[in-house]
Amino acid sequence: ILLHIFFACTLRIISGNTSPIEETFACFNSVLDIRCDFEQIIVFDKARYGRNDTLIAARCNTLFTSKCDVDAHFTLNRLCSGKQKCALLVNTELFGDPCGYDEFLKVTYQCIPNKHVASQCESIGAPAHLDHGYLASPNYPAKYYMDAECVWQLLVQPRQTINIILLDFELDVKRG
Repeated sequence: ILLHIFFACTLRIISGNTSPIEETFACFNSVLDIRCDFEQIIVFDKARYGRNDTLIAARCNTLFTSKCDVDAHFTLNRLCSGKQKCALLVNTELFGDPCGYDEFLKVTYQCIPNKHVASQCESIGAPAHLDHGYLASPNYPAKYYMDAECVWQLLVQPRQTINIILLDFELDVKRG
């Protein structure tokens, strides 16, 4: 499999064991604090901001509101993905106000060992030696170089199946 990456992204390749998925939340006007161990980075699986979870609404002492939340994955990726730790105040300034008042942030994430992330364009063949891992465009989650082209070659055995999951994806916009 030959992957040509022309966009800012991180993608997950799953074929073997992966890090455990953690779940946490932060109430309105409180701090979401995520910390990974040394030489690990944060990778988000899901992030929702609103009041669409009865248990968390009760723990945050706010009302549950069905179908009242927004996807906060993009915002969190820009602020926290690829870092060892991240602390941010959960409020309407970051995530808007989808429910009118007192929303909360619910996230699922993994702490991924740095050695499982290939983010250098020169790393042709990486992470072919792994049974799982992540590919990220250079500088992810920050801006990448316009017209950057990265190529990774993934080697698989006959009849081997791999899953490729895009976790964050942003295309180049060319004008003119």
